[in-house]
Amino acid sequence: MKYIHVPKWNLAIAMTPKCGSTSIYQAIHDEFNCTDDHCTDRFENLSTGQVPAFLPVLFVVRHPVDRFLSIWRHRTLPMYVSASGKTLLGLTPKQLWDGRDKGDDHWKSQTSLLGGLREQATIVRLEDLSTYWRHMTPSKVDLPHLNWTASEWPVELDRKFVGKIETYYADDIEMYNGAVKWLSMHPQLLK
Repeated sequence: MKYIHVPKWNLAIAMTPKCGSTSIYQAIHDEFNCTDDHCTDRFENLSTGQVPAFLPVLFVVRHPVDRFLSIWRHRTLPMYVSASGKTLLGLTPKQLWDGRDKGDDHWKSQTSLLGGLREQATIVRLEDLSTYWRHMTPSKVDLPHLNWTASEWPVELDRKFVGKIETYYADDIEMYNGAVKWLSMHPQLLK
C-alpha cells in the first residue's frame, strides 16, 4: 500500500486503489506544480510500514460494492490491457469476482490496507472527499473528479451477489459507516 507524505502539510495520504487516488495524486501534482512523476523534493512515497506513528493519515474509504464495480468497469474498458496483453472485454462481474484472490491491492480489504495506522487516520468517505479536501489540507487547488469508469450497474448484480460482496468486505462496510461520524465530530469544518 502506498502513501504520499507531504511534509509541508504534515500529512500522509493513503493511495487506496479505486478510492480517489488518481484525483488525489493529480491535486498534489497541481498544488506543487510538479512536471515530473516523482517531485521528490516536495513529497515522498511511503509504504504502510514507513509511515511514522506521529504522522496524521488521511484515508479515503469507499463502499465495497461501489469499489468492486469500479474495479470491474476499469478492467473491462476497451483501453485496459492486462499484463499478459489480453483485454477483459465481455468479462462479467461474477467472473471477475471469482478471480479476486489472484488480484492485487485493488482486491484487498480497505481495513487490511489501512492496517495498524487506523488510530492515526482520519477516515473520510470517497463521496465526501472533495467537500473536506480544503479543510483537511492547505491545498489551494480543487480536488479534480477523475472518474472514467462511471456507468450503470450491470443487470447481473443481483441481491445475492451484492450480499457476497458485503459479507466478504464486512469490516470495510463497518469502517465506511463509521466515517460518517467524523463529520459530527468536526462541525466547525462546515462553516
